[in-house]
Amino acid sequence: MLVSLVDFMRGILILLSAVVITAGLSFSAVNVDQNAAGKNEIVQQLFEELVLKLKVYTVFDQSGPIQLIRHGKPGDGGYLVPRVAFEKADVLLGYGIADDISFEESFSTLYQKPSFGFDCGVENILVNNNLCRFIPECIANDSNLYSHQKSSGKFSTFSDQLKKLELQDKKLFIKMDIEGAEYVAFEGIHPFFANITGIVLEVHFTKDSQIVLVNRLLEKLLKDFYLVHLHANNCALSTFKTKYSNGDVSRVLELTFINKNLVTNAVLSENQSYPLPADMENCHTYPLTKFEILK
Repeated sequence: MLVSLVDFMRGILILLSAVVITAGLSFSAVNVDQNAAGKNEIVQQLFEELVLKLKVYTVFDQSGPIQLIRHGKPGDGGYLVPRVAFEKADVLLGYGIADDISFEESFSTLYQKPSFGFDCGVENILVNNNLCRFIPECIANDSNLYSHQKSSGKFSTFSDQLKKLELQDKKLFIKMDIEGAEYVAFEGIHPFFANITGIVLEVHFTKDSQIVLVNRLLEKLLKDFYLVHLHANNCALSTFKTKYSNGDVSRVLELTFINKNLVTNAVLSENQSYPLPADMENCHTYPLTKFEILK
């Protein structure tokens, strides 16, 4: 009888322990769910703020509306650029070449001005214009190369590159597609905004931690530049939705800017729907990403 009583009490203790443990696990699960919900709410709020910065402008100079002209090869590597931003630039600096330097060459061929293509993940590349020069070097760091690329180990700041190429007093056009390293790179470019006529920039925010970074970068850019074109890289399948947009907005976007000093007037574009007729696929295996930024 005593043994049975001991066994009975042991069973009660085990049962009570199980209840306590289960309650603790349930409490932890609730905390995890609450934390996840809180994080998702913050991320969504950042998306909402980002979309408000993606409204495109129609810009004018003394001659009228400033034309957007496509430069570079068809598809990935080609961009729409404000004509006057190219005309006013003394030199073009292109960051992120991989196997395509057509955009830089187009500038040199059309305007007979020098251009430089930077990429520390490429040993060399065929260039057909003597005014266009390839430099196997990255800006800021070499941590965002493609997996198949091997770094030359050469990278430097924007300021150092301007000194080395003797471009401190030149008007510059910047093209940049460096797979997420743009946030570090632009910390060094920001002090030179007054000398930059225009920018073509691919921003990457496929990681949630990058959404804060892209918001901060656009906030800085929009103080000195107008956003004049927006294109979704359709190779990136990661998208988001907001109350200020229709459709799925890509988390990899090509943005074209013009310096406000070159503009006499700017109005919100009537058409905030994408893609435009001049836009082309980055990847031919996927359809173009369709979306609209609400005015």
